[in-house]
Order: sequence, then structure tokens, then C-alpha cells
Amino acid sequence: MYRTVLNAKEKCGLFVNHQELKIKVFQRPGVRKEYESLEPEFKILREILSARQNAGLAVGVWKNQAQIRKLWQEEKTFSANRSRDDANQKMKSWSRAVERAKGWIVP
Repeated sequence: MYRTVLNAKEKCGLFVNHQELKIKVFQRPGVRKEYESLEPEFKILREILSARQNAGLAVGVWKNQAQIRKLWQEEKTFSANRSRDDANQKMKSWSRAVERAKGWIVP
């Protein structure tokens, strides 16, 4: 049944969720490799979002994670224009800064 539904969606160009879209586009040459090469940027984004959310939770801006999820929506998309070595160095610095900032506020 699932495969039949996916085939119908493929014919129409419709996708229900991110996972189905990834399955489809990863079939194209080079897409998976490029996607995986962006993992350092994805990690930075996850840490930034986590730090912002934790700051808001600590000071009472939001009551819980569910409240944050309701508010989230994509505003802009950015593309990296730096070398992989430079990105990795920035990632190391960012991770150190995040670790140092954790725990300084007591709820």
C-alpha cells in the first residue's frame, strides 16, 4: 500500500514529508554526498536553535518545548560560501562557546 501511495505522489510531484522528499532526491547523482557534506552547518544550526530555545526556557519566555515548536517557521535560507576547513574551524569555536555558556543561569 505504501509503495502505491508513494508512486501516485511521485507522478503528481507531491511529497507528504521531509523523509519522502529525501528518498526521492537522494536518487539523483551527487545529491546525497552534497547533503552529507553540509552536516557541519546543520550541527551549527541545531546548536544555535538549541541555545536560543534554552535561553528562552530558562527565563520564562516559553513554558515548554511544545510552545516553541508551535512558533517555529522558516524565514530565510542561507548557503555557506566558505571552505570546508574554515567551516570546521568555526564549528569548533562555536561548540566551545556554547559549552562555556551552558549552565550560567539558574531557573
